[in-house]
Amino acid sequence: MLQNAYVSLGSNLGDRAGYLLLAIRGMFAAGLDVIRLSSIYETQPVEYTDQPMFLNMVAELRGTTLPPPEQMLARMLVLSMPLDAFVTCKWDRALSISIFLSIKMNVAIPSI
Repeated sequence: MLQNAYVSLGSNLGDRAGYLLLAIRGMFAAGLDVIRLSSIYETQPVEYTDQPMFLNMVAELRGTTLPPPEQMLARMLVLSMPLDAFVTCKWDRALSISIFLSIKMNVAIPSI
């Protein structure tokens, strides 16, 4: 059984807050049950520091309504792919999405 999932969102290009809002609206549109949002935090870049500051936040998704992990990954990729055109180097992120799931199963996703 899936526990609640946590989705980390970050942006350091363009309308950073707008991209975070776009991601949250996209999660709702994808049928994901967003039950809680963190505050938005401005953070320093890590590793490569010659880049703009990041805005970061976390969304909590209800575990009992989550799709299977491979569908969850696909839905999140659909949110971020249109913004990849704005990335000029590997460190820049118009929208960065990380998914944290707590599951009691093994999943093999062939495309990864």
